Amino acid sequence: MFGVKNLKTGKRHSPVIKFLTIVVSAILLIYLVYPYWPKVQYYFNSVLNKGGQNPISYTLLNTSAAQNEETVRVATEDLIKQNVLSIPKLGIKTNIIEGETLDVLDTYEGVWRENSTSTPLVAGNMVLAGHRFQYLPPNTNTFYNLEEMKVGDDIYVEWQGRTFWYKVFNTMLVNPDQIEIRNADPNLVREITLYTCTPLYTSDKRFVVKANLIGYQ
Repeated sequence: MFGVKNLKTGKRHSPVIKFLTIVVSAILLIYLVYPYWPKVQYYFNSVLNKGGQNPISYTLLNTSAAQNEETVRVATEDLIKQNVLSIPKLGIKTNIIEGETLDVLDTYEGVWRENSTSTPLVAGNMVLAGHRFQYLPPNTNTFYNLEEMKVGDDIYVEWQGRTFWYKVFNTMLVNPDQIEIRNADPNLVREITLYTCTPLYTSDKRFVVKANLIGYQ
């Protein structure tokens, strides 16, 4: 009679096809997960460090003077080459870049000090802007996790030979045209304002963190 083909018997997939399938699947998984890695990293570090706080190891001096002095003298004649912003809770340690506009961050990695605002040496409000996802993670130069900041969290600025210690007293969500966030609070001698775009991958709103100077060394 006629021969009947065994339909249960088929060609086995070649090892090359299996390997390519695994590689493509892995690439797709990385592509989907990678943009959210800073968030995963933040929560992982928070568990290990009980909230992610890593206080500066030395004691800051002049805490009372910080509330009253209008200016602070430079610590040394030899100024440090670069001013630095540190936020232990978020694992941020990045250069503070000077420039006319935020576009300077297209050339240099860091956060931008709006040049019309104050510095830690002078009474007023120093405003720092940072990208949310400008550089590939893991990277300490972005404000990816800025929305995790809460009242009482620590911020440090190394500026011209001194270290300035701030504590967050307010966070807020504002529209891009709410420029009043740059105004200095008349009740504070020195403050710092950080902001970045939000939600992630958009520029619809701005998330703002405000902190008051506690002391300096």
